Amino acid sequence: MTHTSFWQMGGFAFYVWSSFGLAVLVLVWNVLAPRLRHTAVLRELSTQDDTDDTASRSGADGLRRARS
Repeated sequence: MTHTSFWQMGGFAFYVWSSFGLAVLVLVWNVLAPRLRHTAVLRELSTQDDTDDTASRSGADGLRRARS
């Protein structure tokens, strides 16, 4: 068996190598997609926390002013 015949895969090289390439892409996506989603959710939660903290602070200031 020569290197050329190995890379040509008996005439099925396009099918074989495209299958390997697609499989690698799917595996990479299976690793990256949850990480990207996790980061997006954390970012969204942190902005919600910042908004909630700001709203509670302004609400407390409003109560102090009303009591005075």
